[in-house]
Amino acid sequence: MADQTKDPKNLMHYLLTTHAPLINQTIQSLKGTGKLPKHMEDWEFHEPGMRGLMEAVLDYKPEVAQRVMPDSKNPFATFARTRIMGRIQDHADSMHHVPKH
Repeated sequence: MADQTKDPKNLMHYLLTTHAPLINQTIQSLKGTGKLPKHMEDWEFHEPGMRGLMEAVLDYKPEVAQRVMPDSKNPFATFARTRIMGRIQDHADSMHHVPKH
């Protein structure tokens, strides 16, 4: 049987499904540090979190990750978590009525 992760579509599906829990983990982490508005519900951050994960899947370059994060056990997860966090925080910031600056 051929390795299904060599097919780009299967690899994308694999990365999206296996790393989807990073979205909830990131939401909980940001809520725990007070970086998300208390009046917003968790579900409101799932779409931007998924967008961040999809961007990470499309933009990830293993050769760059190996060079930048040589000690990481899962460099994709580290890269994806950063993208997810950025999208979630951008969404939270866009929901504020008063600009931050």
